[in-house]
Amino acid sequence: AAISAHGATVLKKLGELLRAKGNHAAILKPLAKSHATEHKIPINNFKL
Repeated sequence: AAISAHGATVLKKLGELLRAKGNHAAILKPLAKSHATEHKIPINNFKL
């Protein structure tokens, strides 16, 4: 159930990124921060 919920979240954010059409910094910055601080994923995984 948790993996399914996470997948739904990922797809929702991906849709937001695609709709942003290049203006995605405001979407990616909080994601990168939460993944670095809460999930301990290295921030370099979010470089475009």
